[in-house]
Amino acid sequence: ERVSQEASASALATVGLGDPALRDRHPRDLSGGEKQRLALAIVLDGVGGDPNHEAAVVCLDEPTRGIDVAAKVEIMRRVMELCDKGMAVIFISAEMDEVVRYSNRVAVMRDRRKVGEIESREADEHAVFQIIAGGQT
Repeated sequence: ERVSQEASASALATVGLGDPALRDRHPRDLSGGEKQRLALAIVLDGVGGDPNHEAAVVCLDEPTRGIDVAAKVEIMRRVMELCDKGMAVIFISAEMDEVVRYSNRVAVMRDRRKVGEIESREADEHAVFQIIAGGQT
């Protein structure tokens, strides 16, 4: 299938793949970063309103890594729209500013175990780093 058959044009534009020249390429011909964006576009498009693909939870692992700032903003706008519709989003990121800006709750994991949790009103980068450093459980 072609890229345009994998996700809608609006979802592709959201992740910075809106160039019409990309729509006729096969996904195997995309770069690693473009494949990452295509996968994210499919998720955002598929869970964003199609009743055949409705999900209660979506897990995004480093969804904005390696993506330009404008695409990051648009991706996070779409993710927050999903949250506003009642979807639970597990957002895994090493970018602390994104974590505290967009999260309702921050869980800190170390060695596959949760070592701390912060509610959004208390979350700031310093508080998260305190937990990471072992200052709070």
